[in-house]
Amino acid sequence: AENNNPFPTCRAFFTYNYLHNAAFVPGSGGLRRMGVDRYIFGVEHTIFNGLGSIEVRMPAVPCINPDQTPQTSNMNIEATEIGNVNATLKVALHHGPNWILTSGIGVNTPTGSDARVFLLDSTNNPFQAVHVSNDSVHLAPFIPYGMTRHNHRFYLQAWGQLDIDLNGDDITT
Repeated sequence: AENNNPFPTCRAFFTYNYLHNAAFVPGSGGLRRMGVDRYIFGVEHTIFNGLGSIEVRMPAVPCINPDQTPQTSNMNIEATEIGNVNATLKVALHHGPNWILTSGIGVNTPTGSDARVFLLDSTNNPFQAVHVSNDSVHLAPFIPYGMTRHNHRFYLQAWGQLDIDLNGDDITT
């Protein structure tokens, strides 16, 4: 429900989040904490005479590089990654002049990178030690309720959602 609305809307949006000390990365003298910036670009367009909408979100995250070789001193720690693209269909079930009850489903697709850890063999050649595949498709059915009052100066929303992983991610070593 982040940056979302039970009322179907035509909009383009941008969301920024900074997550302070969200990751530990190698640094001089051991591990250091690293903040993570998250950018989400999205569009939502109404359908069914404004009683529904279709939305697409694409996250971009400058974060820890998904390919790591921890035994080297010159690690490429950070990279900008395109995350999993999410598409959502939302339709009004019942509505009045100042309130709406909608339902919908989101589909989160595995468009982001896999994560891999490489180690060095005795001749300093890298080999893949761990591979986490990004193959999971998530379905997210939801039911939100929204209400406005007093010339839209008061707004209330409630949002219920499930996250169903259809196939999981494989981890190989």
